[in-house]
Amino acid sequence: MVVALTPYLAAVADAEDQKQEILKWVGDVSKEKLLGDRVMVATYARPKKVGSLYMPDSQQQEDRFQGVVGLLMAKGPNAFVYDGQYLLMDRDHSESEEDYKARWTAGVPQVGDWVIYKPSDGFELAMRRASCRIFRSESVMGIASDPLLYY
Repeated sequence: MVVALTPYLAAVADAEDQKQEILKWVGDVSKEKLLGDRVMVATYARPKKVGSLYMPDSQQQEDRFQGVVGLLMAKGPNAFVYDGQYLLMDRDHSESEEDYKARWTAGVPQVGDWVIYKPSDGFELAMRRASCRIFRSESVMGIASDPLLYY
């Protein structure tokens, strides 16, 4: 069965508050259990009007497949967990392991954050007719203050 995701994308693109619109479509995911370091991200669709430019309807489908920003909906128990394998390039050798760990985890995305990710690293699924992706937390590259900045 093919699920039409166009209504979701159009609703998100037209919404005054896109985060609330996504949450309305996806609904409560607290009972969904992701394994390991997996995360679920809801697809973001740019507004139909950005500045003085009007985006064509085909742009929503492009955002669905090529978009790099989404709303973090759920994460597994090991998502974004510091395990000593991550090494920041700017680590000061005089910095203690505890201080380094605290600095590394200070920027960990939380459910409800806009995140930047590589769409090809995960797979798409429809969650209550909303476009979402599931992938490993290492595919999340950062937290976005404004999703419009990343297209």
